[in-house]
Formats: sequence, C-alpha cells, structure tokens
Amino acid sequence: MHAWFDILLLALLYYLMVWYIPAQKIAAATLKMVLAGVLLFGWYFVVVSPAIQQHSFDVRGLGGLRRGFIKTHTMKEDIWWYGVYAVFCGVVLGMALLWKSLDGGLEIDWHSFFLKYFLYLFSATLQALIFFSVLMLRLKFLVQHHMPGFPEQTRQWVTAALLALAFGMAHLPNGPLMVFTFCFAFGLCWIFYERPNLFLVVMLHAFFGAALHRIYQLHMKFGVFYGRYDEQAYFIRKIIPGLEMLIGNKW
Repeated sequence: MHAWFDILLLALLYYLMVWYIPAQKIAAATLKMVLAGVLLFGWYFVVVSPAIQQHSFDVRGLGGLRRGFIKTHTMKEDIWWYGVYAVFCGVVLGMALLWKSLDGGLEIDWHSFFLKYFLYLFSATLQALIFFSVLMLRLKFLVQHHMPGFPEQTRQWVTAALLALAFGMAHLPNGPLMVFTFCFAFGLCWIFYERPNLFLVVMLHAFFGAALHRIYQLHMKFGVFYGRYDEQAYFIRKIIPGLEMLIGNKW
C-alpha cells in the first residue's frame, strides 16, 4: 500500500509542477512558496519514506554521511558497468552527431555545454533521487510482489521497462526527447537493479543530458512549455536567485 501511495503522490506532484502550476499566472513570491513546498515533499521522499520502507543507503545507491552520501565501497566494480554503458551511449551520440554534421547542422558552444553540465548536476541529482532512489524501488517491490513465480532476470527487465516508460512519459509531449530518455533510462535502470550507485547515475545523466541539449541541440522543453520561447517559459530562472544572470542568453 505504501508503495502505491508514493507512486500516486509522485504522479500528483509531477502534474502540479509540470502542467498545472506553470500554466497559471502566479506571482514570484508565490512561486517561491511553491518551491519551498517541493523541498518539503523532497524531504519526505528522501528521508521519511525510505525510513518507513526500511530502505538502507546501500539499496538506494547511496553511501553514508561520512562519504558525502557517495557509495564508494563498490565504486571500482560499479564504474566498470556504468562505464561500459557510458561508452555505448557515447558511440550512439557520436553517430548521431556525425549524421547531423554531414547534414550541415552542427555548431558546438563548449562554454555553453560545460555551463549546462554544471547546472544539470543539480537537476540530475533531483531526478535520480526521484526515479531511482524512490520510484524504481517501489516498482521493484510491486513487480516482485505481483510476479513471484518469474525468474529474477525477467523481473529485472520488467522493472527497467516500467521505470523507463515513466521516465519517458515524464517528458511529454516532446516526442524525440521521450525516445531518448526512455532508451537511456532503460539501460541505467537495468544496471542499477543489480548495482545501485546514484552518484554514477547522476554523472551519466548530467553529461548526456547536457550533450543532447548543448551539442546535439535537441529541444529539451516538455510539459506546458514545449515549443515555447516566451519569458514565462523560463520562470524557473526567476525563482532561483542568480540563475538568470548566470545563464544569460545561452539558451
């Protein structure tokens, strides 16, 4: 029951933050209150809910406080698995970039890329906590509960597919981005199922997310802001101090 409660609560928060609230004309002060509310719910998902579920840091892909919450004791083995996947994704991205350059549509602003990567670390951390440290563990529990007679590898594939589907659908209605995020999340979840390491998930997510946006030039907006370039579409910059000045007109 608690697993379903967390999933439904996440779905409600997603709808409010991606579709409902951004569509309203809300004052900046009110938006900051909304951001505070999101942080409060984040505290529930990161601290309270795992305590109720009795999920250890290790299961969630985290290390202890002394390690800065980075899972270091299995890092050598984990890096090999995530590294192989990073190379695979890099080859796919390189082929896509080559195809685009042959078409004459490739221009790279490296300063913009590294700035995006730095900022993406925060977004990727939040998304990794939500999708891997929370949602995936709930899906894993439900799959194991409803498919008790199936081999563990089958449950692994089903869990990865469900999480990837949720991750892709979270980027509606941006079709190309949904395809990229579904495929990327599927591979990460398949690895995370056996070797949970949130730090490596964040690193890969931030790098390839920044590369898709600032090198491949994929349109990254979704929700009510998909296809929009007006001032309202960049409201996040206005409620986080200093962000608008830092980004400027880079994107």
